[in-house]
Amino acid sequence: MGATRQIPRRDSGLTDLFLARPLRRWQYLSASVAHIVSTAIVVPCCLLAGTALGLVIVENPQQVMWTDYIPAAFGLMSLLLAWGGIALFMGTGRQRRGVTVVQLVFAIAVTFLVHMLGMFSTAIAPIAWISPFSYFNPIATTIRGESCVADVVSLCCVFGVCTGMAFARFDRRDI
Repeated sequence: MGATRQIPRRDSGLTDLFLARPLRRWQYLSASVAHIVSTAIVVPCCLLAGTALGLVIVENPQQVMWTDYIPAAFGLMSLLLAWGGIALFMGTGRQRRGVTVVQLVFAIAVTFLVHMLGMFSTAIAPIAWISPFSYFNPIATTIRGESCVADVVSLCCVFGVCTGMAFARFDRRDI
């Protein structure tokens, strides 16, 4: 949702004031990208810290290490980046933030539903790959030790493509 923060400024005319100064459009939008990236890094790090603290407090007979959760944290980071890029792209195409937020929440809900139904239905399974949630499987990486490198790269590519398209759209857009 924070990736859509440039929209209210455009609504109120604040964007006109920002861009009237010698500031390039890509510099203005880079603040949103920095917000997305920092959030995508901080949230999984906080979850890892909480996991480490919880494992220290609770006596664990199986000796589960907090480092076992690092691949899942990278998966979460890449999922947050992908949705941040999608939100940034959607945010640069709308005049109103409320519309963008509703559309983004709808997109998240629909893709999660497609992902969940794809796990249980053979009819929906062929299109489940379209959901970013299909590329985040923390149980497989944490418990079964499956590699998540391809999924992380895929989600980071979604972030890169959507962010690039957002910059192109914002650069051509009439403010």
